[in-house]
Amino acid sequence: MRIQVASSSVAAVDPLLFGGFGDARACAGRQETLLSVVSGTDAASGAEVLALLDELPPPQGECVSARSMACFPKPRRMSHGASAQLPFIALTAAAALHTVGLPPGSASIGSNSALPATVVVAGSSGRLPGLLVQLIAARGARAWVAAQRDAVGRLRELGAAEV
Repeated sequence: MRIQVASSSVAAVDPLLFGGFGDARACAGRQETLLSVVSGTDAASGAEVLALLDELPPPQGECVSARSMACFPKPRRMSHGASAQLPFIALTAAAALHTVGLPPGSASIGSNSALPATVVVAGSSGRLPGLLVQLIAARGARAWVAAQRDAVGRLRELGAAEV
């Protein structure tokens, strides 16, 4: 897929935690892998897309080729700049749950607990807490969220047990 770049983000990602996607040569000598995300327009269809790349992205306005399996629709209500950062926010949320011992497929923290885990999420006004709530709920655990009153409905829709 050829994508005209509107915005991009680049970060070094721990390959052990996230499956080793990317070009390890770009971060030679380090235990990290380079991951790039571009947000732009598919040259063939005109659709707005996100693409994961294992190389440095070209400047804004230029085109890049991406494997179709690494391309996704851009969220309609999100700017290209915010969209290009979204995968890194998701990786941060997944890493946080992994760090506290709540990996995918697990509803409890630690192997000996029969009770579902309860995870408290504070500072729920940004994208990261919303993703955390969804990932916690998808694992079958409970998310208790500290939030302002105007966010209660949205957080319950995302899967929060208590707000």
